[in-house]
Amino acid sequence: MPDIECARRVFHKLLLDSVQLHRNQRGQISLVVAVIALGLGIACCFVGGIAERVASKLEVQQAADAAAYSNALVSARGMNAVTATNHLMGELTALCILHEGLGALQVEQDDASPPTSFPESEELSREIQDKKSAHYPSLTERGGETLPAAYIYNWDKKIVENCVEIIRLDSDGRMGHHQTGAALYDAMIRIKEQAGYTLTLKQVLKDVNVIANLVAKVPKLRPFMIVIDTVVAVAHAYGDVLLLDLAKEKIFLRGMDAIWPALGSFKQPVRSVLIPALSQYADSVVGVAGSDAQASGLYLSPVQRAQEAALSEYLEFYRIDRFGQHPAPKSFRLPLVPEPVKPVVDAAVIPPTIWDGEGMSNRASMKDFLRAIDSIFDAIRPLRPLFAWAKRIREMSDAIFPPASFLMDKAMEYLNGNGGDSKGLFDFFQAADRLIELAMTDPPGTRAADLQPYDHNPTHASFEKFEIDVEQESLSQWTRATYPYVDSYRAPFRHFFDRSLPNSCLRTYFTHWTNRFTLIETHFRRRVDVFGNYVEDDSESEESTDQNLVKQWREKLDELRLKLEALATVSEVEDDAASRTDIVDLLQQFNEAARWMRTSGALAALESAGLKPRAWLEAVEKTSRNAADTARRAPYDPESELTEEEFRQSVETLAIYHSLTELLEGLSELDALVDFLDPTAPPKMYVLREMEPEWKGNEAWTQDPRAAEQMFTILVAARRQPQVTGFGLGLFRNPNADGTIAFAQAMFYNANGREVLAADDITRQVNTGWDTLNWQPPVQAPEWRRGQPAESNSGGSGGPFPWQWKPPLDVFTGRPVEPIAKVQLNWQSKLVPLTTSRLRDAEQQFSDAILKSAAEFLSKQPDSLLSH
Repeated sequence: MPDIECARRVFHKLLLDSVQLHRNQRGQISLVVAVIALGLGIACCFVGGIAERVASKLEVQQAADAAAYSNALVSARGMNAVTATNHLMGELTALCILHEGLGALQVEQDDASPPTSFPESEELSREIQDKKSAHYPSLTERGGETLPAAYIYNWDKKIVENCVEIIRLDSDGRMGHHQTGAALYDAMIRIKEQAGYTLTLKQVLKDVNVIANLVAKVPKLRPFMIVIDTVVAVAHAYGDVLLLDLAKEKIFLRGMDAIWPALGSFKQPVRSVLIPALSQYADSVVGVAGSDAQASGLYLSPVQRAQEAALSEYLEFYRIDRFGQHPAPKSFRLPLVPEPVKPVVDAAVIPPTIWDGEGMSNRASMKDFLRAIDSIFDAIRPLRPLFAWAKRIREMSDAIFPPASFLMDKAMEYLNGNGGDSKGLFDFFQAADRLIELAMTDPPGTRAADLQPYDHNPTHASFEKFEIDVEQESLSQWTRATYPYVDSYRAPFRHFFDRSLPNSCLRTYFTHWTNRFTLIETHFRRRVDVFGNYVEDDSESEESTDQNLVKQWREKLDELRLKLEALATVSEVEDDAASRTDIVDLLQQFNEAARWMRTSGALAALESAGLKPRAWLEAVEKTSRNAADTARRAPYDPESELTEEEFRQSVETLAIYHSLTELLEGLSELDALVDFLDPTAPPKMYVLREMEPEWKGNEAWTQDPRAAEQMFTILVAARRQPQVTGFGLGLFRNPNADGTIAFAQAMFYNANGREVLAADDITRQVNTGWDTLNWQPPVQAPEWRRGQPAESNSGGSGGPFPWQWKPPLDVFTGRPVEPIAKVQLNWQSKLVPLTTSRLRDAEQQFSDAILKSAAEFLSKQPDSLLSH
């Protein structure tokens, strides 16, 4: 109970105290609360001000980051566009090469009709016609005892005569007439050579059969002769099979000879329209670099326009007052230059060296034929000395005592006993020696070294007019963009030719000619304008109207430039009346040049190319009026040594002089654009600056970070003016009176990486990591004529489509396609830390004084304090 009472009292006391506190009117607690509230308010303002400053800084930094990254990304897309254009130009060139390598006679724009009669081919046709009787001997042609295998004569004769009729005839059913050259001509000549050799072998086998019948008179040797006769019959059958194969291939080749020239009609639009259009598209993407101090604004490339658009969009979106970019959009240019066309130094004939392992097909029927009669050759070879001695005896007897030869022949006819057509013992020896002579020599074209293009091939004339530096041309960017497509696209053709046309060796000839035409075509494409004029051709040709206008333009420009450079300096102009007269005269010449542009058609030509020369023309026309207005408004000093008229005249002259200098700069810009976008110029591929073909991947800027960042980085500065904060009514202002400034730096790069190849690895192109041919690593794109050509089969050794898409199966084999070289356009962009050297460059180029001073301040800080 005492505890409960105690608790009641305490509670009662607290209740009385609270009532008294509530009734207290002295105000001490209110003062404390007010102080606390004021402190909380000030703290909130601090936090709000800091948050606002941080948010503003982050927004400005995000704007700088977004602008730098976006403009680097635009540049990467431009690089990808140029890379894709290079590949498309190489691919179109490869299509022309495939047509030319298989049968076209010339590489010019218009494939002229070739001469249709070729003595080499006609002579082989007559030789085949003369050997048409080389079929299996009939019963009446045999000597001695008739052997069992004699009854194949009739069908053997039909096969031989029909095949000979097909093989000897060429285009239009005539002997020695061809519509095509290159690989088709070589293949048809080889078919004739193979047919002639086959008929020669059948003639020798016919002699062997006659010899066997003569020897079969001896009873003990008759079984042996039956075996020989059977082998001869089998060999004749193999010869018939080979003739049938040759006739089948000749029918196919004649069909291609008839239709292939008509397929060349696609090359004219490819050469004169598609390739130049792609080149001009690349021109427009690369654009023309203006001066950092004063961009002409006559033409902006898509990359430059996209960069300006990005800055303008981010300016509004992030509420930025000013952007600064180095290099500025109007002066920005992709680090690309047209591939230089160097003069020919070491002109050489394109070597016809055979690829290792390339030669006659393993399935060629000729080899089976030779294997079938090899046993006969082996049996008779040891007797060659005896036959050679008998042949010499016969020749001596014919020369010394012809009646002896006659009597010997009569004796042999008596020994035959059947009144046959035997030519005697010595003819027997002569036939056997002919057989051995043939057996001791290799058939034509059975060795790889024999498979050279024939000397009388009409396509050889296409190469005689060109002087080509083989080493230089094989390493050009155009060749490197073309040859992988040639190697890939011809792979299924090679496979088909190997399977279906093994005896003609069309596969090998096709490879030889496409290799040669690769250099011819790339050499020619880089030096021929849309008018078909060869740039390095010294022959005089009539100039077109457009060419004449361009020439006159250059002459006028050079004349004006030389006269302006010859004028006195500004200080000399003030005192030299003669110089003032020259300046006025030169202005008159500028006006004449402007009138010529309007009346000659040059103005319309420039505007059709996307240029804007009217601003320059208007500036020329306003120069005199503006100079007079300047002289009239200039304040005159009465104490001057010059009279007021002389003073006005000097001021007007100086104004004209400065205007002429600006006009000449604008004229030079126009001239550069005419060079750059000249539709009459030969097409060109773009390469990285300072790229050397033989040292590709080892350029100086690959080892110099300073040079690399100048080529591939963009620096952006963003500034927002000082703003009054909403917290504290301006008490928490930005301590920087210039506002909030942020910098960002980004680079565009080839994300395919860089692979440094071994010094002896020259079979494939290098992966430079900075290139306008983006091959997917590991790079399998071959260098020209180095390494084995691609085959269309599985196992990773062939494939017809270098682009990403590929058919699931090879249409020639039904097997999965495995490409040997794949294109991967992979130029990308990323933000990188600021660099002191790039800040120093921006400091010199920024026109805004605040951004310039900010860049100067940052450039003096240690690299460790810099970030993006």
